[in-house]
Amino acid sequence: MLVGSTSTFGMDVQFPGQSIEYSENPTIPFGPTLTGWRSIGGAKLSLDTLHPLSDALTTVMRVDVPINATGEIYNASFYVLADPPNDGANLTGFDLSLRSNLTEDVWHTTKIPVQNLSAFEYLQFGATLENTVNAPDSNNSFALTMNGSEIAGNTFYFDLISLFPETYKNRANGLRRDLGQNIKDLNPRFLRFPGGNNLEGYSIQSRWIRGRVGNWEYYNTNGFGLLEFLEWTKDMELEPVLAIYAGYSLYIKSTSEGASYPEDHLDEILQDTLDELEYCMGNTSTHYGALRAQHGHSEPFQIRYVEIGNEDWFSSTYDYRFPYLYEGLKKAYPNVTLISTAFNENPDYNISIPSGGFWDTHHYQQPTFFLEQFDYFDNWEERTGNEGVDVFIGEYSVFSIDTPSGEVNYSDPIDEHIAYPQLLSAIAESIYLIGAERNPNLVKLSSYAPSFQNFNWVKRHFCISLISYHKKIN
Repeated sequence: MLVGSTSTFGMDVQFPGQSIEYSENPTIPFGPTLTGWRSIGGAKLSLDTLHPLSDALTTVMRVDVPINATGEIYNASFYVLADPPNDGANLTGFDLSLRSNLTEDVWHTTKIPVQNLSAFEYLQFGATLENTVNAPDSNNSFALTMNGSEIAGNTFYFDLISLFPETYKNRANGLRRDLGQNIKDLNPRFLRFPGGNNLEGYSIQSRWIRGRVGNWEYYNTNGFGLLEFLEWTKDMELEPVLAIYAGYSLYIKSTSEGASYPEDHLDEILQDTLDELEYCMGNTSTHYGALRAQHGHSEPFQIRYVEIGNEDWFSSTYDYRFPYLYEGLKKAYPNVTLISTAFNENPDYNISIPSGGFWDTHHYQQPTFFLEQFDYFDNWEERTGNEGVDVFIGEYSVFSIDTPSGEVNYSDPIDEHIAYPQLLSAIAESIYLIGAERNPNLVKLSSYAPSFQNFNWVKRHFCISLISYHKKIN
């Protein structure tokens, strides 16, 4: 997808807070680039906004073929639009190949026959590449080529070019098979999705909804979206815990809180959430239930837990957002358990969580913190006045070594930050969890976070992840 790129933040002494200090697209931070693409056979690649694939995918890759051009088990897919007046009429097919970036070796080639293309609407093509060669390294590319002599002087537009290895349970757009099996082998009981900060976005307009700027300095295609998360829970028999956007977004400068929906616009957020829940649980006679069926899953999912936001103690507005959304959701779905993301963390207010609800608490701390919290959950309901409220430890991890101040420096200084597992971390976290487990009638859910980290992509090791991996499957 040609929808965005990496940008990084830094401090400028002349201005308050953080600002963009580097962007792959020097004009538009997080804007589209062709960084991951290169031409073959002299074709010219460029970005095009005149022929969008959809309202959500507004930038595509334009391929101009020279007038003197001549010829040249994964699941591949792409969309293509031809350019008038020729409409690519002489094109007989697309060649899909796996090839080395270091040598002239081509490991596998598959041809997709083409009878006609359209200059009016995008057409989707796909094929299965059954490769039987073990490449000596991971420095390889997926190539999509055409016979230059057939299309010399023509122009084409491409988008949503994808190449998937075999996936867990053979799900379309699903988890990489080995990563899915690794998660399954841990015997998990539930999945909280689509995440924490990733839900909020750096602005209201960039919240989790479709391809957009993520919250960790790289662009999110959201190709793994709501339906894929739901199918993940089904394939592993996990309880889905759906986190919904609650009207608060983070702020790129990090010197103050981000933007919040005003009270007189919260009905928009509530309706978005009701639409999302209808997509998840509605039968096919409903608008969004029918849309889910159109996407390939006619059977409704069951959502029993909905989390209202993420770490909303950072905002000064959760005290009016939470009760509004809680009441609206309870009215529509009385049997769904609702989870608050704040209780007493913000010094300016406490959240009154109704009996039967949950409180989600997050901790990225030093080892001593977790040791000292061993007895925190003992008599918690009585001590805090939260009768009938359960606890969800939604994210926890030892983040740094113990320091004299006892304060965590979240800028990740290399002499304090723990980026890889340590025995002390495991001991501290285990003692904390033992304290939770001896209160089973209170602490009903707990999950380590983050879940996945790709070492080939993520430049910043925020903290130890449950599963860290490389692009080379073996």
